[in-house]
Amino acid sequence: MSPRRHGVPSPEEIHSAERLVRDLFGATVVDPVLDVRPRPEHLDIINRILDPRLPAFDGGRLLMNATCSGRTLDPAVLGTDVPWAVLLRRLHDDPKMGSKTARRWFISLEHLAWEDEIVHPVTFAVAGYFVSGFEILRGRHHEARRWAMIADSYVQFEEPTGLSVSTWLRACKLWLGVE
Repeated sequence: MSPRRHGVPSPEEIHSAERLVRDLFGATVVDPVLDVRPRPEHLDIINRILDPRLPAFDGGRLLMNATCSGRTLDPAVLGTDVPWAVLLRRLHDDPKMGSKTARRWFISLEHLAWEDEIVHPVTFAVAGYFVSGFEILRGRHHEARRWAMIADSYVQFEEPTGLSVSTWLRACKLWLGVE
């Protein structure tokens, strides 16, 4: 099942929307959120995730162990969602496992927040949007709507204005692997 179906915009539509959002809210707000290039410190872990010999479940454990302040994937830093997106794109053909893995990511972020770790709101939202995307692929539209609302709630009222729509576009870019 193609991840591009089910309401996910095409790369051309994403780039067009990026220009509109940038014009509306300004490059200083939009550009950091829409930059989905891997951070240099994440390249090693991404290469390990891309190894076809690594089962996706083990990739999830690897990322879970690396996600904490002071570790490779510091959740307070924008961009730690990119390695997770790389792993989750491997699971587009197995939406049940993809949903389960994305939910584990989201819950692990909540646990970190409960322990007073700082978690970037965009990272929370992207994790929720990924759960939503997998639920759409599973045909569970009620769950998809619920997770999209949860995702949006993490950025809807955050400053600066424009963060919510920029985050949704970021999630779309990460879902499709568009830079």
